[in-house]
Amino acid sequence: MTILISTQNYLNQKIGINKFIRLYNDKIKSINLERKTILSEYEFNKKKIENLTQFFMQKKIKKAHLHSILDSSVFKGIIDKLIRNNIHVTYFCHSLILEEIEYYKNKKKFEQKLIAQEELFTKSKKIIFLNNSQKNKAINKYPFLKYKSEVIYPGTIHRKITEKKEKVILYVGRLTKEKGILDLCQKFKKFYEIQPSYKLKIIGDMNSPIITQIINILNGTNYELLDWIYETNKLDLEYQKAELVILPSYYDSFNMVGIESIANGTPILVRKIESFNEIYLSKKIAQKFEDKIYFPKDKTFLPKEYSFDFFINQLIRI
Repeated sequence: MTILISTQNYLNQKIGINKFIRLYNDKIKSINLERKTILSEYEFNKKKIENLTQFFMQKKIKKAHLHSILDSSVFKGIIDKLIRNNIHVTYFCHSLILEEIEYYKNKKKFEQKLIAQEELFTKSKKIIFLNNSQKNKAINKYPFLKYKSEVIYPGTIHRKITEKKEKVILYVGRLTKEKGILDLCQKFKKFYEIQPSYKLKIIGDMNSPIITQIINILNGTNYELLDWIYETNKLDLEYQKAELVILPSYYDSFNMVGIESIANGTPILVRKIESFNEIYLSKKIAQKFEDKIYFPKDKTFLPKEYSFDFFINQLIRI
């Protein structure tokens, strides 16, 4: 059996990883791990985390997929216990910490996370990256990764289109500066001056430290702020109603929002950064988000390597 393990406090952010988990099918069982608690179908309580060895033996677990740096021993995570039980560990690198230094005001926190990721790189049998530029940067820093890493693109399926388009420009994601949300708000404000019939809808963490800045920028325009939408079918409806989805990130590893939008029949604009150039622009399934907001005319389609079946087969293989 293969299990997916990830810390519950990371999952609670409802970003990235929870979308990844939705793609695991019945052949890959998952448990969600908090630092001192296991929450799963097996009804573990706080004390039973110490009995993980027995759990692994009972379920005949041979492989584990880790998706968070919080699974490292630096954060009192599970990796050493997995290794002691001879379980093959694969670490999915959702973001490369060494690329993110400019976004950390707290350098001590950055260094702690960097050490944690280095440990996962070192101890895991296999490393999965979500794009080649990220993989190459990691290998340049850690040459030993060359022989145990590969790239797997997350996948999804085309949805049945049920909603009519509205004059909505949609953003879905974390509300942080590196995601480019403030830049998007500024551009929408200018766009609104000439196209006042459009609304900017933002779905993300309404407790973000920059939410006040977002509101101040958008004051006087037509906008809507929504907290995270956890149900896939409800989020799909928001994608379908939008005329356009924008990914303005200055840094990103893959961003499932893009392929989810395309799967729901809505075109996307993306900033020309290394990962998006590889994933979207080079495959001509998106156009560039630059000086102004515009609506691409191209039809939306998903390449084979972004299909659900292709992705699942890759997971089963590893």
